[in-house]
Amino acid sequence: MNLSKLLQIYNLTDAEASDLSENETLHTAWKLKHTSGEYILKRHTFPPEPSQTDKLNHSCRLMDHLYAHNFPCPKPIQNKHGKWFTEYEGHNYQIFTVLPGQIAWSNATATHQSQAGVLLGNFHRLQSDLPNIPPPKDLRERISTGMERIVAEWDTFNMTRPDIRDAGAEALSRIEPLWQKLISLPNGFMHSDATPGNILFDGDQLIGLIDFEVIPGPFLLDFGMAAIRWASRFDDTTEIGRLDTNWLSMFLNAYTKARPFSPEEQNTLKDVLILAAIWSMSRQRTHRESDPAYRLTSRGEIYLAVKNLNLS
Repeated sequence: MNLSKLLQIYNLTDAEASDLSENETLHTAWKLKHTSGEYILKRHTFPPEPSQTDKLNHSCRLMDHLYAHNFPCPKPIQNKHGKWFTEYEGHNYQIFTVLPGQIAWSNATATHQSQAGVLLGNFHRLQSDLPNIPPPKDLRERISTGMERIVAEWDTFNMTRPDIRDAGAEALSRIEPLWQKLISLPNGFMHSDATPGNILFDGDQLIGLIDFEVIPGPFLLDFGMAAIRWASRFDDTTEIGRLDTNWLSMFLNAYTKARPFSPEEQNTLKDVLILAAIWSMSRQRTHRESDPAYRLTSRGEIYLAVKNLNLS
């Protein structure tokens, strides 16, 4: 690839590029150093089809809007044609400003937890004046297909725990009725992955939210996905996943300080948390022979924990 030719489109011809270690199933990335600043260049693996380019446009438009409201996130850079991304040699490319900082996945503190909750609340609240948000995307088929894949993997890898198998069958049967609970809820763009892996810190200081690939949908479902992941714990000794209810409450309280739930959201919170746990389970990447066996059951354990939550 002729990187310098691509960078001309962004008026960054003299930038020094270095490879970044990223998830190459989704994208390849480079760090750019230029007299105007430091940037990240991403080449997306998926082909530049309309559904994907729409997602890129929505993500960049939202980032630009949030950045203008002093929300901590990268600033997307338009090319010299005023476009948020560039289709070049069969791939979509994007450039963003760099956010310094580290993730707190394995060493998250209560301070990180609270800041993450406030961050997501502001992410949703600040969309109130963003125009032209599409209607919510129907994710039922995507979630069902993902769950069917997970259940098939249990057969392939001989996962025999009856409680997890029953949970998988139950989860599949609940997607449709739970989805109906979302219809009247406040909606906008969901980040859908505001997990510890995508929120950066410098020590206990929040730096910002990264990895925008937004989906139009209910804010409460986005909250549920993030809250569950931030409150999930894994016991290395027993190899069992669990939900830390204190940390879940901490995330919830922090979020609602930034953006209080509507009455409808408050009334459907438990149901939407259950659907979020099912969606999370359906999104777990394909199991590999080299993976530890507990990966087959850990998100099923979280689903059971969420189902048994007492929110009163």
